[in-house]
Amino acid sequence: MILFTVNAVLCRSVERTAAHDAKRKEQEATGRLERQKLLNESENEKARTKLFELQAEAAAVESSGQAKAEAQVKSSQIENTNLFKKVSRKWDSTSNVGIIKKRINK
Repeated sequence: MILFTVNAVLCRSVERTAAHDAKRKEQEATGRLERQKLLNESENEKARTKLFELQAEAAAVESSGQAKAEAQVKSSQIENTNLFKKVSRKWDSTSNVGIIKKRINK
């Protein structure tokens, strides 16, 4: 009977130790998972911040590109207008219309 009691005590002791170890390992695993979850959330937030920065930068580049294109169009229009005026003056001075205008104005 004493042997049975000693075996039962030893068995319960081993069971308790095993249960304690299992609980400790479970808590460690839960802690690692929580830590990894926080790290993932942190990295996600950094990536989102970088995305917003890049989107803002892209919008600024697009805006400045559009402004540059509009300025080039305006410059071309001014150049074309000046060229047209120059050609018109030259044509007026060399054409019959220009000669007639000159004679009328005398």
